Amino acid sequence: MTTDKKSFSLLDPALVEPVRAGDKAQLAPLLRAAAQEGRLAGELYEGLWRDIGTAERLAGLDALLRARTRAGT
Repeated sequence: MTTDKKSFSLLDPALVEPVRAGDKAQLAPLLRAAAQEGRLAGELYEGLWRDIGTAERLAGLDALLRARTRAGT
């Protein structure tokens, strides 16, 4: 099944509190433990979302938002 929906995560630093600075840790066990403790939540966000992980992508979003502002949308 394919979808054009994107997902992202917002994580509380407390989730990785058990990991010592400089150590590597797998995220899945930390998430499973948080789930068992009832500390996970999810939400569907249907607003504008863009990956701005590069300067080019950020510039593209900036151009889109400026064009929407000029158009009044």
